[in-house]
Amino acid sequence: MNMGNIYYEEKNYPLAIKMYRMALDTIPSVNKDMRVKIIKNIGHAFIKLGEFQDAIDSFENIMESEPDFQTGFNLVLCYYAIGDYERMKRWFSKLLTIEVPGTEEMDEDNLLEQKDHADTQATKSDPLKEYLKKERDQAYKYISQVAKLMAPVIEKDTMTGYDWILETLKAADFPTIESEIEIAKAIYYIKRKEFDKSITVFKSFEKKDKVMMAIAANNISFLYFLEKDYENAEKYAVIANNHHRYNAKALVNKGNCFFIREEFEHAKEHYLEAIGVEANCIEAIFNLGLANKRMGIYDESLQV
Repeated sequence: MNMGNIYYEEKNYPLAIKMYRMALDTIPSVNKDMRVKIIKNIGHAFIKLGEFQDAIDSFENIMESEPDFQTGFNLVLCYYAIGDYERMKRWFSKLLTIEVPGTEEMDEDNLLEQKDHADTQATKSDPLKEYLKKERDQAYKYISQVAKLMAPVIEKDTMTGYDWILETLKAADFPTIESEIEIAKAIYYIKRKEFDKSITVFKSFEKKDKVMMAIAANNISFLYFLEKDYENAEKYAVIANNHHRYNAKALVNKGNCFFIREEFEHAKEHYLEAIGVEANCIEAIFNLGLANKRMGIYDESLQV
């Protein structure tokens, strides 16, 4: 296995596969964990060679016996590479049936938080719970990335694809990821310039999730700004900023509303605050240059 890893690092993938298969032949069937690791490595090497069907054979072998999120993620990517969208859907559904690490522990933490805040603080410092939370977050990331990749391609109509993903996530009880895909769907509406539909989707978060509403409010504010409805643009910029004080995009949106009213000093304050929050916020830097220019401060405008 070590020899296989060395060949893999040297990008000599055929020899790496040969070594992994020799290792696989020496591992007894009872040692499932080691066999799974070797089969994963074989699958990864086949991906590097662009031999996706052979990679699929390796990953399906694991998913049918010892399924895990990383392997399911890689398997769906391989089917994406060969354009088999029906099997993508099948294995995405299978991915959602894998038990997410730390779910029960997180539920227990929520109960503790309701009963006794001090107890909750104690559980937060528990290394095992921290590890499980990290594993859970990684699992969610795999599911979210695959869902965003699949939605635009699995059906002839993109919106039908998004709807299929959302229904599947809802049935499997993944509300957080469902919200992420709703936002991705709304952004797709923006790309098609269907702003009314996008705003409708974003507004649905008002009664659902405060964190997601903060993200949605940013987008709603910008959409209203594009439609020259500056009153609503400012309203939702304030909502986004109230949800998350250090939100650079919300500060830019709010600054833009001042800019349109020709209150350039206030606009400048918001752009500077946005840059303080996020130093590489290009929108804030660019707009700061415009504000300085309108105020006749040409040296500062040129600098930014």
